[in-house]
Amino acid sequence: MADETMAGSQNAGGQLNRAARRQRARRSGRRVAVGVLAAAAVISLSACDMTDLDGDSVPDQFEASIGWNTSSNDQDSNGINDGVQDADGDTLADWIELAIGTDPDDAGDPPTTDSDGDGVSDFWETKLLGTNPNAADSDGDGLSDAAEVLNAQTNPLVADTDGDGLSDGSEVNIHLCDPLSTDTDGDGLSDGDEVLIHLTNPDSTDSDGDNLSDFDEINTFLTNPTAWDTDADGLGDGDELNTYNTDPAVADTDGDDLTDGEEVNTYNTDPAVADTDGDGVSDGYEVLVSNTNPLSGDTDSDGLDDSSEMLVYNTNPTDWDSDGDGLSDGEEVNFYTTNPLSTDTDGDTLLDKDELDLYYTSPTNADTDGDTLADGDEVGFYSTDPLSTDTDSDGLSDGDEVNVYYTSPTNADTDGGGSNDGDEISLGTDPLDYSDDIGVG
Repeated sequence: MADETMAGSQNAGGQLNRAARRQRARRSGRRVAVGVLAAAAVISLSACDMTDLDGDSVPDQFEASIGWNTSSNDQDSNGINDGVQDADGDTLADWIELAIGTDPDDAGDPPTTDSDGDGVSDFWETKLLGTNPNAADSDGDGLSDAAEVLNAQTNPLVADTDGDGLSDGSEVNIHLCDPLSTDTDGDGLSDGDEVLIHLTNPDSTDSDGDNLSDFDEINTFLTNPTAWDTDADGLGDGDELNTYNTDPAVADTDGDDLTDGEEVNTYNTDPAVADTDGDGVSDGYEVLVSNTNPLSGDTDSDGLDDSSEMLVYNTNPTDWDSDGDGLSDGEEVNFYTTNPLSTDTDGDTLLDKDELDLYYTSPTNADTDGDTLADGDEVGFYSTDPLSTDTDSDGLSDGDEVNVYYTSPTNADTDGGGSNDGDEISLGTDPLDYSDDIGVG
């Protein structure tokens, strides 16, 4: 009975001790983390094989070295896993204390004094980490020793753990990049170069959001990785390369005096082709000088391309009828061979269009019928037929009647004597004297 009472008492005491230990462990959570990290570091430094066949988180090699059974995860059969058993309740597992040489039955060993208040006890700083127990930030990198060990997992003795040119503190607190990686965003540029040389974001592969990686902008395209639009032409660098085939470093890729952005956003022309409509006139000249349509080879739809109008015929490429004669410039050049800059090509005082549509005379020949009288004179002054050399059919050409015989080109018998003018000339009589006409007297 006494034995049972003693056993029960011991059992109860063990439960109380374990409860007290658990309570202390909860209060000392941060020291647990420090201790585990420290112990792991000790083992790592000892090049220990981390094989753990019994699953108690204690390396078999270490268990064997202290005489533990590597096939059991509860050496003392007390129901507590060897990996977490803490006899003295100091929040350090017994096996860790054995590993680092402290007494697993003494809660005061290792001591918890933290002179610099950095969250890491002086013991750990001197025994394991090699940090300064009197300086909260041993390497002066802007992170406390505890923050480096517990959170960032950086080396508290090296200001720049990853050697990228940025201190661990600046990476964590300012640039929000990984102090354990030289290239946080994996864009091919080191974090240090991004911050100190290129002024890019080390945590973003595309700092300016232009759909080109910072690396490509710097090393391939020679664009500014911090400017969405390097050449300030109104198009993003990525769009220029991937959509428009333009040069993101040159505002006017095709050299037509219009920026790439203007061509795309305003005029709908091709920013990579100086003459979008292929009419021989650059887009810029059409927009800025000639006021023609850079998307149409023939702005005024007159049958002549804008280039020919400006460079060959000197006609107005924005007016289908430059001379206002009612014929399009194209018709005058291509069909009638008239002068698109003159309303009366042949100078006969008849408009080219009237000659074609009313009188059916030639707009390029002042004397269509070849009677030595200009078409305009025949129509406007003599009332003769510009298509007939002898309007009154008297045997004399209209020109001779007017210029030689002074007879009427519209009256076959000018003197009314009964003989036509042509006959009188043939007989030697006067076509202006009726008295000598045959049959008169």
